[in-house]
Amino acid sequence: MKCPICSHKMKGFKKDYHYPESGLDNVILKGITVYICKKCGEEMPEIPAIECLHRVIADMVIVKRTPLTGPEIRFLRKEMRYKANMFASILRVHKVTLSKWENDVEKPDKAYDVVIRLFYLRFKEEQSRSVLPGIRLEDLLREISPVQQKVSFVIPPEKWEECLNTH
Repeated sequence: MKCPICSHKMKGFKKDYHYPESGLDNVILKGITVYICKKCGEEMPEIPAIECLHRVIADMVIVKRTPLTGPEIRFLRKEMRYKANMFASILRVHKVTLSKWENDVEKPDKAYDVVIRLFYLRFKEEQSRSVLPGIRLEDLLREISPVQQKVSFVIPPEKWEECLNTH
């Protein structure tokens, strides 16, 4: 594989990869092949089954026990393939309000946090004709901590394989 920056040959290594391309700054892909250019340092991850990976990330986002962050709300919206205007309309909020949530200018109240999670769960159910295995509706309706905490989503390769085998 040639480096897209300097055209030098890249070599693949198995390593953990911080995945900011997801739109979230807290996703780490465990033990994937990353091609590295020894000349310029450019890194290119090899991400098999990216759609499954994004479903795994979304599943992890909706079951976390802390409030949704703006980037997480945006990630879920994009996973459901909604434009911001349409999603705001569905939630019955102004598009500016959704923008403020997605950019962490304002936080949605707990009710909207839960509604967004449930809406994604319903979307996933419609797409796959099944609900997340092992996740009960009651688990999503539990108390969400009022304190925002940094949560890392560390995704081992077997989670992708599990996703591929079920979809």
